[in-house]
Amino acid sequence: MRTLAQHVDNNLFLIRLPAWLLFPLGPVALVLAGLGIYSVVSYSVAQRTQEIGVRLSLGATPARVVSMILRQGLGVVGVGLGLGLVFSFACNWVIAPTLVAVRTGDPGIFVGVPTLLFAIGLLACWMPARRASVVNPVEALRVE
Repeated sequence: MRTLAQHVDNNLFLIRLPAWLLFPLGPVALVLAGLGIYSVVSYSVAQRTQEIGVRLSLGATPARVVSMILRQGLGVVGVGLGLGLVFSFACNWVIAPTLVAVRTGDPGIFVGVPTLLFAIGLLACWMPARRASVVNPVEALRVE
């Protein structure tokens, strides 16, 4: 003898198993994406140390250097978010009929997740930009 809830849980076990297995991978993927963005922007800033030194020696303010690096890094993040949103909207219509008891097209998901990803991208771009803004122009020009 089992209750109806137990019977439903037993029948839905195989359907819920992939979600349980993928649940811990979301935060891992988020951390890896942030580290990837940070690494690429940091490498780009390291390669452009002389350019940044020249800009600072010619009168650019540290705030302008930070905004330049943020604009370039967040441009790539914005394109990725835009393409991801378009793809997720398209997949939403394909996957919606297979989902049981799940509301599709939830605005909280379509606004919250891109906001979180943008915040992580902003942090990952801001750290190397902040470091580049304190470059000593004389040392940057002598590096070669």
